[in-house]
Amino acid sequence: MANTETKLHAAVADAGRTLKELHRELVEVTKEHYEKKFGRVSSPGELLRLLLNHPEFGWLHAMSELMVDIDELLVHPEISPLDAAAVRSEISKLVTPPELDSSDFYRKYKEALQVPEVAVSHGKLRKVLAELPEPEPEDIAEVMRARHKWAEKNRQRSRRVQ
Repeated sequence: MANTETKLHAAVADAGRTLKELHRELVEVTKEHYEKKFGRVSSPGELLRLLLNHPEFGWLHAMSELMVDIDELLVHPEISPLDAAAVRSEISKLVTPPELDSSDFYRKYKEALQVPEVAVSHGKLRKVLAELPEPEPEDIAEVMRARHKWAEKNRQRSRRVQ
């Protein structure tokens, strides 16, 4: 593996790990809100069921799917600059809400950023993303295709497992 590909693989892996840390913090914040409304979550299995099925946790699905897709990308030893730029772009779109976006994800994410642990994880993620190449404006379509490719590979793998 070429030195650049090794560095890109390590940077994408770091971004994936840091995104998972942020996700854990967001799950904890959402769990606390859930428990205030519905009562204590009694086990990790119940939390998993809630994460998958309860509307209170539904806003986290986009982040969960992105984490799975990044894991799929990391299975391959070589990561192209385009793939690394796609990772940066997809994570950035997710955690950098536009001011006028009022979607459920952005509303809840903005609220969660008021929790110190979430803010710290967000800051770490922004720092890690700076290590990935920024997509050039003329490459945006290719970046989107790269993201679609990992998601499709993940879906194919999921179908084979079932």
